[in-house]
Amino acid sequence: MSLVSEAILETFHDSLERCRDRTDFFNLFYDRFLASDGEISVFFEGKDLARIIKMVKDALYLIMMASDTSSFAAKKIERLGEFHSAFGIKAEHYDHWLSALLSTVEEADPHFSQDVADAWVKVMGVGIEIMKRQTKSKLSQHVG
Repeated sequence: MSLVSEAILETFHDSLERCRDRTDFFNLFYDRFLASDGEISVFFEGKDLARIIKMVKDALYLIMMASDTSSFAAKKIERLGEFHSAFGIKAEHYDHWLSALLSTVEEADPHFSQDVADAWVKVMGVGIEIMKRQTKSKLSQHVG
């Protein structure tokens, strides 16, 4: 059974495709994300933003697949969360990420609505929770 309804997945996917039609979508997103918190921009200093953007594009589809109960996608997202945790990414950074993403979707998707926003929150929420668990798991290993 899917973690989100088929209608929500379809709304998310359609919106994602409309956003990807804008060639500057991911650059707009990263401009917002990096400006959202001073801690965040430090993680990206000296990094290849084009490579990171490609990974984010892939991750959006993985999260969509995990929302539809793909155990393969969920495992990949767990590993991504472990990777982020090893670099010092905190759980609250994912909240900044989602906020920047939603405001970019609102600007980029010509059919943006509350239903579209809700679909992004529900679908992305699945992946974000998986990655946040990896952050919490890493913290408990250091404390325990």
